[in-house]
Amino acid sequence: MQYYKIPLSAVELFENRTLLKYNRIEESIADNIRLILTTAFGEYAFDASYGCSLWDGDFENISSDDRWKEKLSISIRKSIEQHEPRLTNVMVNTEIVQDEVKQQISNREINRIKRRVDVTVDARIALTDESFWGRQKLYVSPISLD
Repeated sequence: MQYYKIPLSAVELFENRTLLKYNRIEESIADNIRLILTTAFGEYAFDASYGCSLWDGDFENISSDDRWKEKLSISIRKSIEQHEPRLTNVMVNTEIVQDEVKQQISNREINRIKRRVDVTVDARIALTDESFWGRQKLYVSPISLD
């Protein structure tokens, strides 16, 4: 099977040129999971169920609340099960991390503390029954400015 790289190039598509393809199924699956994680429910006009609840939260009030992490993990798992049929036995773990990031603003280096959600997916590839493991790190909000 062949899987096309996302995002598709409209120019290549309309000019009937060869579209880029993934070399391995794992790359295609990882990109689809990344797209699911970065899409809010209702954002994809053709399927309102595509995405996850990560973008529904009030990130300023999230600490390491275990209930929030569990709800988020369930939402992500259900969305992956529904929209990534190439995976089976999907398990999702989420962690909330505070990450210090250096930024250059107006010739001045500042430190910003940002909240990051790390999502780990452990599953089986349905076609081959091989193990699939992936991790995505998503920044969800700045916390403070030094």
